Amino acid sequence: MEDINQDYTLNEYEKYYQYHVSLRPQDMVVGRNFIVDKREASASLRNGTNENVTWYQFRIPIREYEKRFGSISDFSSIRFMRMFLTGFKRPIVLRFGSLDLVGANGVVTNTNLSNTASQTGRMSVSAVSYEENSDKTPVNYILPPGIERGADPNQPQMVENNEQALSLVVDNLSQGEAKAVYKNTTIDLRQYRRLQMFVHANALEPNATALANGELSVFIRLGSDYKTTSTRYDIPYRSPQHAAITTACGQIVAPFGPKKTCSTLPSACLPT
Repeated sequence: MEDINQDYTLNEYEKYYQYHVSLRPQDMVVGRNFIVDKREASASLRNGTNENVTWYQFRIPIREYEKRFGSISDFSSIRFMRMFLTGFKRPIVLRFGSLDLVGANGVVTNTNLSNTASQTGRMSVSAVSYEENSDKTPVNYILPPGIERGADPNQPQMVENNEQALSLVVDNLSQGEAKAVYKNTTIDLRQYRRLQMFVHANALEPNATALANGELSVFIRLGSDYKTTSTRYDIPYRSPQHAAITTACGQIVAPFGPKKTCSTLPSACLPT
């Protein structure tokens, strides 16, 4: 028994979510096992030699747990997190560059947006950033055209902010199905003339779907709700080649005003 929060009270109930991550060498592959990126570097050892090391970035969606123990029902009162290792025959040392909780402004909606009978798709929401994913393979993150990294005013020296974007991973979509995230805001859009949003799309690795142009689209809805009372702008998916995938970018330009529903995609940004 242990008193983790040091309140001098012994709590015997077990209520927690459990996640499983495999550290077997054959499972350390980007795109599987919650691994989203890896970095290779040369490290200097104490004996004067250099050795190549690999750092892996894991991103575990908290709602995709393996098991649930006890009567816990949501994530509104999580107080502790514990990590334990099993299945090792000899001592092992794990080094963590950082251990962070990463959130996103968008909330996944489970509402049937397309009124289709089949709802088989899954979507996970995370973030990609310039500092962490600029060397990501096969698709690295770059700054969108015209976007500059601002300076951090809280730093004594000139330090640029870590520019980042929302990442949506969708798989197993059925015909006509739609998945989305929403965000509540109080912005008065009447004082703006145009909305500009940069979008980049690429297939998962390995590419098991082989999507053709026009089979997938990205949409944005503006209004008092995200289903019925809204204005929708769509842009079709265009499959980029890997040779140009690092510089590919889409652009949704939506003019505001009555009877104006325009979506433009410069062909120079997403080559077919």
